[in-house]
Amino acid sequence: MVNRHRMFWSNMSDGSAELGITDMNIQKHMKAHEERNKAIYNTINQIMEQYPDKQQTFSEICSAMRKVKKERRL
Repeated sequence: MVNRHRMFWSNMSDGSAELGITDMNIQKHMKAHEERNKAIYNTINQIMEQYPDKQQTFSEICSAMRKVKKERRL
C-alpha cells in the first residue's frame, strides 16, 4: 500500500489519469518519520534513566501508551 502523503494523480493527454509518486514527497516523509522516531526514542530513554527499576518503568510506559491509544481512539 502506498502512503497517501507520497501519492498524486497525473492527468494524461488522452484523458486518463495515472497514480504517481514524487521523490520530494518521499524524502520529506522519510525525514519527518526519522525525526519523529528520534524524538520518541529520546523521550523514552530520558524517562527510563530517571528511575532505577527499568522493568517497572518500561511496563508503566507501555501502560500509559495503551491508555493514550484508547483515549484517542487509535
